[in-house]
Amino acid sequence: MTDPQDRIRQIQEELAELQRRNDEEFSAPAPAVVRGRIRGWPFVGLMLIGIFVFGELSLTVQGYTNPDFRDRDLTGQATVVSCERHGPIGYGIGYWDRCTADIVWDGGFAERKTFTRRNFLGDDEVGRTVTIGRGSGFKGGGYTYSRPELPNRPLVTAAGVVLALPAVIPALLLILAVLFSARDGLQKLIGRGRAR
Repeated sequence: MTDPQDRIRQIQEELAELQRRNDEEFSAPAPAVVRGRIRGWPFVGLMLIGIFVFGELSLTVQGYTNPDFRDRDLTGQATVVSCERHGPIGYGIGYWDRCTADIVWDGGFAERKTFTRRNFLGDDEVGRTVTIGRGSGFKGGGYTYSRPELPNRPLVTAAGVVLALPAVIPALLLILAVLFSARDGLQKLIGRGRAR
């Protein structure tokens, strides 16, 4: 039989050997973790695609409404001179016409104006004269143009605004993320310059 002191010494030696092996096994440095470099870009790409799609849908929907003709300050006769077809993507989804017209306003003055708003004038109206109205823009900034045969649809405008929200909110968050990343990058750059 062994002495209890020998047994304690043997257990202590075994424990020391296990501790040494454990230290060797787990003393290797952990691999460096690169946070967000690869995983973040697909998310940013999906956000940009979502911003673009919802923005284009919003513009498409709002192309089916018109400012109220009763709110006009001036009435005129517009002779459509030419139209240029645009689309299928850009200023909304689908094809639309950018038309130039010679306008003679009530009161006698004339001007040439190119209308870029969707569904306001079409290429089927080239050579025709149509009645249009001009009103003051939102809070007096610029002008709005309207036609009596194109209805004012407030609910369509509201739907366009609702569709714009999923584009605007992520766009603002993306801008904030870029600003914070730029700020952090500058702070690191300045910190490295001071360390030298």
